[in-house]
Amino acid sequence: MSEPAEAFYLPRGDGRYEPTRATESPWDADSQHGGPPTALLGHLLDSAAGPDMRLARISADFLGAIPRRGFRVEVAPVRPGRRIALFEARMVFDGRPAVVARAWAIATGPTPPATGRQARPPALPGPEQDTVLGLTDWGYGEAVEWRYTRGGHGENSGEADVWTRVRIPLIEGGEAHRPGSHAGRRRLRQRPVRRPARGGVAVHPAVHDHHPGALPRGRLGAHVLPLPPVRRRTRRLPRHPVRPRRLPR
Repeated sequence: MSEPAEAFYLPRGDGRYEPTRATESPWDADSQHGGPPTALLGHLLDSAAGPDMRLARISADFLGAIPRRGFRVEVAPVRPGRRIALFEARMVFDGRPAVVARAWAIATGPTPPATGRQARPPALPGPEQDTVLGLTDWGYGEAVEWRYTRGGHGENSGEADVWTRVRIPLIEGGEAHRPGSHAGRRRLRQRPVRRPARGGVAVHPAVHDHHPGALPRGRLGAHVLPLPPVRRRTRRLPRHPVRPRRLPR
């Protein structure tokens, strides 16, 4: 395994970024894997929402192959609002968008008490399983730590559960992962089960396929759970004095 890059993306100013080898796709060395672009646009959408709002749902559409070269990101509100808002981010190459992501954001509120039974994920295995699909010269695969709990790249079923954690920051100068949270859990070629997100909540992304012979997915969606309560405005009704009623004699 070669040394991973310093980050997935290098900021170049004015909304421009340069992808590193850590974004390399297993299908084409000159293209990016869909994970880093989605993460970058999600990060910028989260920043656009501001500290008083949090993302509730994000979707990303891949309009074609994503080149592994410099690009510009455009972020704009689609539906502004104080309690609920919709934002859009576009990854643009030479004036043409390659990835378009949209995110719904909702106002944050007090954390509700936990109810119901909590599903516990499988225990984190040891670090001896460190490759995915048996590929050892794949930029994105080397930038992520993989620990299987079921199946693996040698299984005939093509399905596996795996804990993952990025080794490097998303953007140069940032943190690789939040302190105290080890990894997210994915189900390869199935719906991923758990990924870390803002505030330690669970994310359930859509179908994700890592098979090198398969075509890249054209769309990825994620719902951020649990949803915090939305701030509601309460209105006090005017109090009318109670007047005694005279009964007829």
